[in-house]
Amino acid sequence: KAVVNVSALQPGKDAMAAIVFKVKPGFHAQSHTPTADYLVAFELKPTANPALTFGEPKYPAGKTIPFAEPKELNVYEGEVTILIPVKVKPDAPTGPVKIAGTISEQICDDKQCFAPEEVPFTIETEIVAADKAVQPNEPDLFKRASESAPAATAPSRAASGGPGATGTIGHALAAKAPPDGYTILLGTNSTFAIAPHLYKSLQYDNEKS
Repeated sequence: KAVVNVSALQPGKDAMAAIVFKVKPGFHAQSHTPTADYLVAFELKPTANPALTFGEPKYPAGKTIPFAEPKELNVYEGEVTILIPVKVKPDAPTGPVKIAGTISEQICDDKQCFAPEEVPFTIETEIVAADKAVQPNEPDLFKRASESAPAATAPSRAASGGPGATGTIGHALAAKAPPDGYTILLGTNSTFAIAPHLYKSLQYDNEKS
């Protein structure tokens, strides 16, 4: 099943697409965040469309289950709904439009994993004039999918001095980073105690940082 959240798309306006993937009982699919590099991540790839632009797909959180090797798997079971933000270009012509793409997935049971597959999906809808009234489509589906998607988290950041300068390059990067609580500096006596005596000036305040 694949649908958009409005009865029709409109030039210059945002919409959301939902693709529902069903895993048969007794099986699971590796989630978008598998626990090992050799496992195939569940991934949705929309096909380029000249009338549309797509945002990053929003995946539901996976379920962690015990396994032999690796010791844990992060998987999808039952019904999986992926959301894709859709933006209609302002100059998009009115008329029928198709949203298509593929889902890459790897299905497993409790004993083995099967060969990865690519499953196609298609949504057939239309673009209407911006001043034409449109109606919500399947609001309950989109509400459930939004609630099951994990909250966005701030990206991790790392500052590394690399070779040379006794670590002062990395220290300076950390000192200049936005004070958002997501940058951590692992300082040493090289940057705090030795560097002030080796260099005439530093790119950070050794007292404050």
